[in-house]
Order: sequence, then C-alpha cells, then structure tokens
Amino acid sequence: MNEEKQIEGENENRAVRELLPCPFCGGEAEYNATSRKVSGDLRGFGFTIMCKRCGVKLPKTFEIDFRLNGKGEIEVEGKDARECAARMWNTRTENKQ
Repeated sequence: MNEEKQIEGENENRAVRELLPCPFCGGEAEYNATSRKVSGDLRGFGFTIMCKRCGVKLPKTFEIDFRLNGKGEIEVEGKDARECAARMWNTRTENKQ
C-alpha cells in the first residue's frame, strides 16, 4: 500500500470515528476505557463513549484489540468496535410532531 493511500484511509477512518457533541448538554464526547485485557501478544480495551460535561454514556461496552508489530507500530487486530460505537453515539432521532 503506498503512503498516500494509507494516509487517505486513515483520514476516512478518523472521520467515521469522529464524535458529535452530547445530545443532552452539547458537551464534548470522548472514548472512555472501562477495562483492559491481555491475551498473548494482543492487548485490548473495553470502552464506551461518554460526555465529558454531563457524564452521560452509552449503555454498552465495546472492544478493541491491538498489538505491537516488529516495526514498532501499533496494529489493530481482531476486534475494533470504534466505528460501531461512534455510529451509535452519533445517531440522533428526529422529533416528529
């Protein structure tokens, strides 16, 4: 994969994982690690998304697994639920009256 395509892909993934403000108070949202795990050379975290201002959070815990490769780079391997969590947080319902 050439470097330009890799950067383009990383930017697309970052945009998909970008979080909208809190639907209740408008505060900034962030990924919040709730647990960690170790399995062989894999490391992982359980996480949720939470508002930094009012503390509201998604009711579900998501997972991401990663490892350090031979070049010293972090590789996501196995579970990566960041996009799913971001979609859930960013989903808004419309009031229809």
